[in-house]
Amino acid sequence: DAQVHLAIAEAFAAGRPFQYNPGGEIVVASTSPFWTVLLTLYFRLAGPLTPALLSLTAVLFWLATGYLLYRVARNVWAMRGVALWAVVLLWLGHTTIVANALGGLENVAAALQLLLLYWLTAERRPLTAARIVAIGLALGWALLTRPDGGLFALIVLALALPVLGA
Repeated sequence: DAQVHLAIAEAFAAGRPFQYNPGGEIVVASTSPFWTVLLTLYFRLAGPLTPALLSLTAVLFWLATGYLLYRVARNVWAMRGVALWAVVLLWLGHTTIVANALGGLENVAAALQLLLLYWLTAERRPLTAARIVAIGLALGWALLTRPDGGLFALIVLALALPVLGA
């Protein structure tokens, strides 16, 4: 998947959008508009360093998700001590998740988006305009990153409606 995203983004950066192979037919090979646009920007700015930037970005998403998971487990689920750290370390140490992060896949971004959306909707605090905008941005970001992540984001939002008072 990461190689497909890189090839499509490189073609976009070179002015050949939606071409997996130079001079080939137009294809819709990337299911992640956000990831494609991000990688296209990386190709325009850093050229051959794009794969390294991709891995760094995915690792940052992985670590940010670990931090947000810590916050959710502590503040929303009221976890403390060993249980709190066990949840976070399970995320950070799970081999599939680590492989996805190091491989530059957008899965870790989708995990961050879903957890962010959950956090924004799960805390029982007033529904302010800023929070509504943040929920909308997180939902839009999820929909643009992965179709399945967007579907799960819509489910999270639907389940949260009673908590939000909507």
